[in-house]
Amino acid sequence: MRTKLACVLMLTAATAGACKSKKADKSGAGTGTAAGAATGSGSAAGTGAGTQSATTTATGPLKAVTECPPALKDADKGLSRTIPAGCATSVEGEYYVDGELTIEAGAKLSFKAGAVMYVGYSDASKLIVKGTADKPVTFTSGGDAVAGAWKGVHLYAKAARSQIDGLVLEFAETGLEIDAPDVAIKSSTLRAAKAAALRVADEVTLAAFDGNTIEQPGVLALSLPPSAMIGLGATNKLPADAVVELRGGTASASGTWPNLGAPVRVAGEVYVEGKPSKATITIAAGATFHFDSGGALYVGYGGDGELKVAGTTEAPVTFAAATDPAPGAWEKGIIAYAKGAITLDHAVVQHGGVDGRGALRSEGGKLAVTGSTFKDNKVGLSLDDATELRGFDQNQLVGNTEQAIALFPRHLGALGAANTYADGQVVLVHGGAADKPATWALQKAAALTVDGELYVDGGAVTIPAGATYAFADGAGLYVGYGNTGTLIVQGTADQPVTLKGVRDEVGAWKGVELYSKAVASTLTQLHVSDAATACVRASGGAAVTIDGLVGTKCETAALTWDCGSKVKQSAVKAAGGTPKGALAPEGC
Repeated sequence: MRTKLACVLMLTAATAGACKSKKADKSGAGTGTAAGAATGSGSAAGTGAGTQSATTTATGPLKAVTECPPALKDADKGLSRTIPAGCATSVEGEYYVDGELTIEAGAKLSFKAGAVMYVGYSDASKLIVKGTADKPVTFTSGGDAVAGAWKGVHLYAKAARSQIDGLVLEFAETGLEIDAPDVAIKSSTLRAAKAAALRVADEVTLAAFDGNTIEQPGVLALSLPPSAMIGLGATNKLPADAVVELRGGTASASGTWPNLGAPVRVAGEVYVEGKPSKATITIAAGATFHFDSGGALYVGYGGDGELKVAGTTEAPVTFAAATDPAPGAWEKGIIAYAKGAITLDHAVVQHGGVDGRGALRSEGGKLAVTGSTFKDNKVGLSLDDATELRGFDQNQLVGNTEQAIALFPRHLGALGAANTYADGQVVLVHGGAADKPATWALQKAAALTVDGELYVDGGAVTIPAGATYAFADGAGLYVGYGNTGTLIVQGTADQPVTLKGVRDEVGAWKGVELYSKAVASTLTQLHVSDAATACVRASGGAAVTIDGLVGTKCETAALTWDCGSKVKQSAVKAAGGTPKGALAPEGC
């Protein structure tokens, strides 16, 4: 892109033969030009002269120029040029602004085929556009009125804090390409671009992008890094079928990601984390995010981060696959890590969850989910044992083909009673410890499955009437094994609590055992089936009161206990396949 600017500025008889075109890359790092060296500007990334005022350069004050030029071309070096109101001029070839360019309301720049404007390539610069609603500044094609007729406007890193207001830009390849930090773009129309209306470089921030209209977008309406998302306002207008690309990178500053009226396509791994202070990102109601197969949203991975999803009943926030709307199409998911917290309020999460990992999951993070829907995932939500589940209530789970939820015993107390499950939705409880007092609220219609040894070791756990838990091979329910534990079963005659094997046969699981540190347990209207040895066993001094126990397909008896245990029992019955009801110890 960079032509013979060095030669234009420094041509001498001794150097003329050595001058060659030098191409600039998209990052603005073409810093080795003779022009850059002559001005002491250093790299195009903002060092050297990039820290100076836009009214001066390393070579001195800018020279003011205010006439309407017949054409703009080559390099404006060391100038503070104003294009006056009503001026109509053309732009030819590669036009460099390495100073200051102000364009007054009503001015029109017509770009010839292939023309391009570069701002801030080799010196501190600014582009200031002063259009109004009645008299916009216009950048348009000087030839065919077709997308891609000219290349567009590229603001390099040294064009920081440029201001574009009231611009109509049309028929470019890429309308605005921004490498400069803190550019403000307001009340403008970007129309009929071929590649993208706006592209912001990695890690670059926007001071503002609001009140703008994008029409006839090309491949992309916007292509943005996470750092630029908080610069987007809520009053932009995009076509509903526009594509907003969110590339991989880090959101390290706090702010809001608005509802743009068009889906945001997440094309890479996006991190929400701040260093040294926490980054908090809030996603506004109605926003939609579509994830490529490699797209992901990671919160608190390397620094403190928080994601707040602020949907409403009428305008939920949606996370779904960009293509192939099927379970598992979106592989990587939304993850809260150890330094992260996620709050979902009225969100829809779909098409994710693979290899036992949820579309939404936590690996040591903090998580709260309310009023949200998990549908058509392989796994909807998964938690590791170190996760702090702060709440999960009023959620809907439907069409999740493997598990709706996969969690650990310590999380069961955070499941509220107002969740709803479609038929066949599985809540998988991994083996582990319930180490705090809790009530395991009834999850109506869910198939609760325990795939390991579940320990009640840390206070009282209450299981309400009507609950059913199915235990996989080798699984068991143990009370007071390592620490003091109490199991309170609150079944009724009409709605007993049921503990059974996944396999409907004798010995399918290990049953219920109360150990020496089991105190004050009460089991009321409990049905246990498919256990090896007895359905319920007490040993080592366990204290339990049983009123209404039915044991079915248990190997030895519905209830056994040893001499040291304190067992009060009534209405203990053996049903089909269980030899005896209450089998008292001998020799006590």
